[in-house]
Amino acid sequence: MSATALPHPSTRRASGTRTAGIVVFLVAALLASGGAALVGVHRGSDDAGFHTTGPSTLATPTAAFVSDGVDLGDDPTWLFRNGHLATLRVEATGSNGKPVFVGIARESQVDGYLRGVAVDRVTDFEAHPLAVTTDRRPGRAAAGAPAAQRFWARSSTGPGPRSISWPVESGSWSVVVMNADASPGVRARVDVGVKVPLVIWLGVGLLVAGAALGVTGATLVYLGRSRR
Repeated sequence: MSATALPHPSTRRASGTRTAGIVVFLVAALLASGGAALVGVHRGSDDAGFHTTGPSTLATPTAAFVSDGVDLGDDPTWLFRNGHLATLRVEATGSNGKPVFVGIARESQVDGYLRGVAVDRVTDFEAHPLAVTTDRRPGRAAAGAPAAQRFWARSSTGPGPRSISWPVESGSWSVVVMNADASPGVRARVDVGVKVPLVIWLGVGLLVAGAALGVTGATLVYLGRSRR
């Protein structure tokens, strides 16, 4: 009866070390790839750090384009201070011979202002170039001049290009594009951009973590081979 020789304990430890090193090295590669992708996204922004949809002409026979309210929640509060989370920029240029208005306000205030007014609600959009999906809400009421309203968090009105930049805040918000006189028949060239400061820091953090784990993994693989 023959006996089967078992691997020496030191050989088993070396094999385990090498396997652990390979696993750590693979995790490092994944982190580094994610970090490189985020850094690449940041490098694709414009000079002001905004990623934009690219300008596109939007037109409606109603009195306004109104984005569906985006609920950004309330916590954590530090994330919404001073644009830490993101900054939204909306640029609009009237292309129907009329001055344009662009503004952002809480959804409840926008709904109250435009109650009974025919508008196109933007329910979805695609970028590059900007294309929107809308749901038309009929109405016969006439809206007051948007610039006369006091509830806007950010707004701009007049001839030529108009632009607003808004540090994202908690709550539910809507973006509005109208003729400055609130008349129906809106036609404007619109460009939407967003700046996310956390993207570059997260990308750099992942790259650093990937590099550190990569060194650890390579060291474990080397030690495993040396012990064998």
